[in-house]
Amino acid sequence: MLSLMGVLSLIAFPYLTHHMQRQELEVAVRQMTTEIRLAQQKAISSGKQGSLDFYIYADHYRINLPGERKRVDLPGGISYAYINFPQKGSVFGIRELSFSRTGAPNRGGTIGLKNEKEERLYVIVTPATGRVRTSTERPD
Repeated sequence: MLSLMGVLSLIAFPYLTHHMQRQELEVAVRQMTTEIRLAQQKAISSGKQGSLDFYIYADHYRINLPGERKRVDLPGGISYAYINFPQKGSVFGIRELSFSRTGAPNRGGTIGLKNEKEERLYVIVTPATGRVRTSTERPD
């Protein structure tokens, strides 16, 4: 009986590990999507620009809102896979997404996150409207 339980745990462990890594990726993408939408809404409600700075080599991002700055670390095992937002000024390694007081983004773009198994999920911000959505596929 004990050896049967050992064999079953050897079979189940890789599946559970993979499932947990996938869940961490999904949680990170959901949190980022929520933070982007919040920055957009605060820009509209305050009438002032809000932005997010993505530190592509440090696996975190900073939310810059009127009267508030917050750093958000990506969970362990989650990192950036792709970002096509513009570089912040002359600062190498920081990409910026900003929202005007009307809620329009500085430009549309995509942020890709990946886990240790190289699974990827994407956060997509539509140009002009600033609609934020997620996808398993990177847009062209």
